[in-house]
Amino acid sequence: MAPPQHGKPRLQSDARMRFLAAPAAWTAAAGWSWSLGLLATREHQILEYHVVASAPALWGFLALPAWKLLLIVLLGAALAVACVGSAAAEAKPFSRPVRWLLGSYLIPLADAIRALGFALAFTFFEPLLLTWISGAAVACLASRWRDPPMLAARLPSGAPFAVTWFLTIAAGGWWYVQGCAALDEFLLGYHDFGHFAFRVASTWEGRGFLLETPSLPAFWDHFNPGLALLAPLWGLWPDARLFLLLQAVCLASPAPLVFQLARRWGMTASSAAIWAAAYLAFPAVGQLNLNYSYGWHPISLALPWMFAALAALMARRFGRAAAFAILACSFEEAVIVALACLVAALGLQAWWAARRGESFGGDDGGDAAPARRLPVGAWLTIWALLTVAFVLIARYAAFTRYQTGRFENLGESGIAIALSPLLRPDAFWGEASRLGSLLFLVTLLLPLTPAALVRGRWLLVAAVFPLGLLMGWAHPPAKSIAFQYVTTLLPILLLAALAGARRLTAELQSTAQRPGADATQPAVSGDLCLGAAALASGLVASTMFGALPWSSPTLSIMLAQTYQLDAAPTLENPRASGTDSNRFLQEIVAQVNAKHHSVLASGRIASHLLNVRRLETVEQALVRWKSLQAEAGAGRSAVEVFDWVVLDTRERFQQSEDKMETILAEARRVGYRQERSQDGILVLTRPHSNNRSAGIRR
Repeated sequence: MAPPQHGKPRLQSDARMRFLAAPAAWTAAAGWSWSLGLLATREHQILEYHVVASAPALWGFLALPAWKLLLIVLLGAALAVACVGSAAAEAKPFSRPVRWLLGSYLIPLADAIRALGFALAFTFFEPLLLTWISGAAVACLASRWRDPPMLAARLPSGAPFAVTWFLTIAAGGWWYVQGCAALDEFLLGYHDFGHFAFRVASTWEGRGFLLETPSLPAFWDHFNPGLALLAPLWGLWPDARLFLLLQAVCLASPAPLVFQLARRWGMTASSAAIWAAAYLAFPAVGQLNLNYSYGWHPISLALPWMFAALAALMARRFGRAAAFAILACSFEEAVIVALACLVAALGLQAWWAARRGESFGGDDGGDAAPARRLPVGAWLTIWALLTVAFVLIARYAAFTRYQTGRFENLGESGIAIALSPLLRPDAFWGEASRLGSLLFLVTLLLPLTPAALVRGRWLLVAAVFPLGLLMGWAHPPAKSIAFQYVTTLLPILLLAALAGARRLTAELQSTAQRPGADATQPAVSGDLCLGAAALASGLVASTMFGALPWSSPTLSIMLAQTYQLDAAPTLENPRASGTDSNRFLQEIVAQVNAKHHSVLASGRIASHLLNVRRLETVEQALVRWKSLQAEAGAGRSAVEVFDWVVLDTRERFQQSEDKMETILAEARRVGYRQERSQDGILVLTRPHSNNRSAGIRR
């Protein structure tokens, strides 16, 4: 009797698997592309997390630009090909990445329900769901890779770092162009961009150290003496675009530092480059560029120095790390708080490592490597120094009263605010548990992948206090990734994600060394696996609510709040480049923006007038009216401090029609003459002023 043919059923199974694998993979990838295409047509507003959908349900993706639709299709095809390979490796047609991608069909399913006439609201949960699915699917695909991939192994050793620099320059260049376009179209500032920039100009011109207005001290809103370092740069290039360039450089330059940090932590060059790219793709980083049209903020200057301090710590260059940290703290007091929280988390992790018998100074590349760079006592000392520094600054600097007043829902003092979860539980937890607060938390954290952050939880602890403060604060911008409040969290979150990747790598290596494991196969790299997941999540999330060249609009509500046409908000920008009103405004700016002038202007116009001697906006002028009256002198109006009054009556961003009417009525009462008006833009000059010229025609 012939022996049984044990291989035959296996061959039939393999044939069946190959027959089903390709259709399953392509079906799953098609659902992913379909979902991304549908979501890319919507506008996901990153303040209050509203969703604006104007394209038809189910087939609205056809409204996308051809290049964007083609890119989405190609990405879906790449996922399908990768999933076919994964199915072959797992010997299952419905492999793990395929099962994840099939979950994308929930989004077209929701659209189908809407198409049938059911009232199903568009929500921010849909882009978050696709972000999660994308990261999880790519993590499953990357778990089949060995580090380095074949292509990376064939490249020169310096190629990953060169790619990192290329991406850094490309991202920085895009953000600079984006900022300049917003400035040229009168969609930027004056706060925060203009009033911080004006302090730098005042320092260079000798009007006063970081002086914004004579009635207020230098640090009335923030402690940022490091701003004075920018004064020589203003002397070299006295142009508003200087600060747009600084913003772009400060947001992009941490990418090479992330690369260095990852390399010193023990990652390969290819994995380090992927994590650097994941930083650039992180939606919050791109959104900080325009900062919801508030523009450049000094805290952005702290970002590269915080990353530089961490990279120096990993390189055991403790003097440099201290210098970089001090420099970062000089740009805002919030940096001191963030670093104190991070140092406390590192100290706690170092203490736990010591309990397990791990001595400090070890270099095993594990998740506790940064904490083990110093002993517990050193971390405790650094934390104490940072805490004392913040207390002293808060005690004697002028910003304390102003900043404390902004947190009135949580308490009347710094200690009360910090303890508000206990002292005012209803106010704190009521605000922190709002849907908007929870969406903010998930939108901020999800692109770095839960698998990485959970494993890096020792360092994620450092974000608990600042994140909790933002979530409990009754201030909607504090719960948006588009505002500067999240800036100091970025190094903490990236460090926690890197720690999670290192921990996963250690877990996988430990599994590979167990008895019975295949010793001929190298261990899967957790660094590469989670790095690829974070990069994929960031790219997908940025498509829907980021600020990269392919991102969908996220600031439509801001635009509607900026200008009005026919007494109603509009999504059209009446001051867009190429319009008659834009040319008129540029003419006004060229005439008025001179060192000997003092100007009261609408906010968007004031952003272009940083070279003048004295500058106030409509909003701030009314707040400071009594101080302006004292400055003008006895018996004179506050408006007489200014040579020019330049108002855009269609602008509504941080100024109302009533406030503009108050300014105009007062200027006309004391004899200011209207030189010219066009399309709602009014230009008035002081009586008997020498400011008029042929540049401004009647």
